[in-house]
Amino acid sequence: MTPITQDEAFAALLEDVAAARAPTATLRAGQRLGDVVLERPLGRGGMGEVWEGRDIRTGRAVALKLLHRRGLVGSPDEALNEAAILERVRHPHIVEVHNFGVHDGETPFVVMERLGGETLAERVRRRGPMTPFDAIPLAEQLGAALGHAHTHGLIHRDVKPSNIIVEEKGPELLVKLIDFGLTRPTPRLDDEAASLRPAGTPAYMSPEQRTDPKRVDGRSDLWSASAVLHFALTGADPAGPAAPKLPESVGRWLDRGMAATPEQRPATAHQWARGFKRAVARGGPALPYPEALYAEPPVPRPRPQPAPPTAASSRVIPRVWWLALILASLALTLAWLLR
Repeated sequence: MTPITQDEAFAALLEDVAAARAPTATLRAGQRLGDVVLERPLGRGGMGEVWEGRDIRTGRAVALKLLHRRGLVGSPDEALNEAAILERVRHPHIVEVHNFGVHDGETPFVVMERLGGETLAERVRRRGPMTPFDAIPLAEQLGAALGHAHTHGLIHRDVKPSNIIVEEKGPELLVKLIDFGLTRPTPRLDDEAASLRPAGTPAYMSPEQRTDPKRVDGRSDLWSASAVLHFALTGADPAGPAAPKLPESVGRWLDRGMAATPEQRPATAHQWARGFKRAVARGGPALPYPEALYAEPPVPRPRPQPAPPTAASSRVIPRVWWLALILASLALTLAWLLR
């Protein structure tokens, strides 16, 4: 796949939509949009409305997001054609997009898979914080989703607990990343970078997202993912007043993931997820947050090296041979005397 530049128009559309005010509800139960019959609303915000519906062609349950386009200009059909690139970025831990369409000739909508489970924010509020060990699947699957998006040149820019769906699949935890509404291609040219502006949820925005959007790249998503892990483990936002205890090695890894500059963070989502798993395995004493984040890394103990052979050790073999010769001589002498 060529580097993602084809979806710039749709990404710009989504940014403008995210900043627009939400008009009054425009949909109703039983209404048909494309091949989808709406059944019940799931949510509504500044970006649009989300409804549960059913695809009349396949019979499957779907989620439909209507993107409010107040104040937008240009052809929605052109924007949606550019948006089709997102259908090609498929991954087991990214919500699947089934189709796109236009409502009333001007308002775009997106048809996605209907997910079960609940958001990570809801799960932590209902069940309390996760243990570091239980959070390993969360880190691995979230890292896999972000790594896939980054490989295709996309930055999510809004990784937060409410944009992560978790579902129990027997003993396993299934994680899906949703809401790519603020997704942008990785800035490559000065004019592309200059067009970016701060976007995201303040508590989960990296420092460069707030102050210097042209520096945003995949490592900004890793800052947000580290903040998500902090929430999963403590039930609090990183800047919150809570002071829970975290294993020292886990705290140091979160500290690296939320470093002030991108260069100090893990380079890839794969490194980030693998590093968290290793930090959990290392364990260490629990320290109150944020002391755990700023704990000095332990000084590695030098591995014991085998001692070089000494003169004393080199004489061990001759002494053994002399003892063997003496015993053999005594045995021969005794045998001669007894014959």
